[in-house]
Amino acid sequence: IGKMLREAREARGLSLREISETTKIQIRYLKALEENNFSVFPGEVYARGAIRNYAEAVGLDSAELLAMHRELSKEEDTVETAKETASVPGKEAAAGISNKNKWIKVLAALLSILLIATVFYFFFNKGKGSPEQGNNNNINEKQVDENPQDENGDENPEDEQNQDEQENEIPDEPAVEVTLAESSSKSEKYQVKNADNIILNINFSSKCWVRVKEGELKLISKNYKAGEVCLVENEKELEVRLGNPAGISELKVNDVIIPVRKQTSPYNIIITPVK
Repeated sequence: IGKMLREAREARGLSLREISETTKIQIRYLKALEENNFSVFPGEVYARGAIRNYAEAVGLDSAELLAMHRELSKEEDTVETAKETASVPGKEAAAGISNKNKWIKVLAALLSILLIATVFYFFFNKGKGSPEQGNNNNINEKQVDENPQDENGDENPEDEQNQDEQENEIPDEPAVEVTLAESSSKSEKYQVKNADNIILNINFSSKCWVRVKEGELKLISKNYKAGEVCLVENEKELEVRLGNPAGISELKVNDVIIPVRKQTSPYNIIITPVK
């Protein structure tokens, strides 16, 4: 897919910046498409929308490229499933080895305790015959007492394993929240929490003019047709002006669907990130 897009662009003598200005897709996403790197897109719908717009901009059949993308996604899912299946026997084998090592350590500890008890009993009874032997027993008893401390380190491997697992646990990231903060006849204000960037995705069912601004900086001003996608990613507040809201089939903010008024008169949607 990436090779076809790049060759079509180069055949028309167009740069990535020119394609970006035409499709309103950021250059880093265009580069990712040409490298077949779809993992950078925040979701499948964004990748498909970018493929469609890029293909139409360079005169390719967008339906054909989208079909190729679907087949590629199926192949990647199949390979991933095979990898996960192949890894299961290895995990079982590792668990068997771990259990075997555990019993070896426990058996070694029991043998050590038995040996210590035997040595202690032998020297204790022998020490009753002479004072010198008693002194030697004291020395041996001290040496014997030191050994259990060395053995105790291996008697509880489960505690060490649990401690390692707790240290390696990674806390779950909080879910993205998109809430309506204010609404009037002319505008709606939404707040986005637990997100690094604002990701705006609009799908169209009929003609609609859209303007997207960051403060006084105009990011997009374009008339969209049915089937096209408007994709914007930004760190700061966005002001979205919808000329014909009834022409929008779906509007998402960070994968959360935002209800759009089914009216033909324009109104604004303001999206604010909250840290």
